[in-house]
Amino acid sequence: MRKLFFLLLLLPVIISCEEEIVDERDAFIGTWDMEIVGNLLLLQDNELAYSLPLSNNLEIEISKFGPFGNEMMIGTRMICKLSGNKLSFEPESTVQSTNGLTLQLRITKSGVASNSIITIKESYTGVWLTSSEKGAISGSSNYTFIKK
Repeated sequence: MRKLFFLLLLLPVIISCEEEIVDERDAFIGTWDMEIVGNLLLLQDNELAYSLPLSNNLEIEISKFGPFGNEMMIGTRMICKLSGNKLSFEPESTVQSTNGLTLQLRITKSGVASNSIITIKESYTGVWLTSSEKGAISGSSNYTFIKK
């Protein structure tokens, strides 16, 4: 009986020692101000043919995504995996055509996150084509997110 009484006294201690599961994404969920600054370069014969500045400021939502415990959705199309303070992204390939100009892009991203600031570096490589000309694409953008 004495042993049973002792075990009953220890039961709350044993139960309270359960490890609480913390989702590291919780620190990043919410509304952020986002600034994009970059440049897309169209090259022909290794010479600069055109430079397209990239610049924008937006308010954006970051939310949890997917069945895995480390994925987040930034805005409506940017999915990343969070590991500690590192953000990783799957490379993207896209083809865009307008007014006879076709862009074939490969986009890679990497990022670093803290509780109040997230930075993402996006790099572009690829080719551009018209009916009579072609060239290379190069460039990069920097995304800075500040928590509201």
